[in-house]
Amino acid sequence: MNQVVTVVGIPGVGKDHVLAHVGNIWKGEQFHFGDELKKIVDSQRSLRIDRDSINDLPKNFIHECIDKTIKKLLSQTPTSLNYHMVRHTPDGYTCNFDYERRIHPLAYVHIVAPPEMIHQRRLKDNLAGIRNRPIPNVEIIREHQKRSISATNKIALDLGVPSYFVSNIGVGVEEEIKNYLINYLGEIK
Repeated sequence: MNQVVTVVGIPGVGKDHVLAHVGNIWKGEQFHFGDELKKIVDSQRSLRIDRDSINDLPKNFIHECIDKTIKKLLSQTPTSLNYHMVRHTPDGYTCNFDYERRIHPLAYVHIVAPPEMIHQRRLKDNLAGIRNRPIPNVEIIREHQKRSISATNKIALDLGVPSYFVSNIGVGVEEEIKNYLINYLGEIK
């Protein structure tokens, strides 16, 4: 088991925001899987793409890059991992439990929010030029989140690690996660 807490949730749920406020609990580094994956993808290609377009690349290439990203993660021993458990690709939804078994975190913290709120966040981020992610309708967001929750439950049970679900609907979410991590896991060194 690795000394890492995996923070998961679908795009737009607010993982980056929450981690920015929770990160001071840990003595180690945060590992943003998507950012690190993009660095590896860019190092393998002559043309740069944005992080939100990675799923459009050939599957074998993506899997090779994900494998390299996991190796980098495991060599650095960060204390928190910002990660998408389930990816929504042009071919449907995908989750590779072999990757999860290799990472084998101490715990999962799964951030959820009402699909309508996630939809609004994605619109706002795109309009502000912060991100350029596709904006599916609310029903697709609802289905993606449902699958992400199911996958988190399944892998947490398989690995025998706790999973904690928190709703990011505004005030107090950062404090709730801090209290859980401190009370349940203690200080991670």
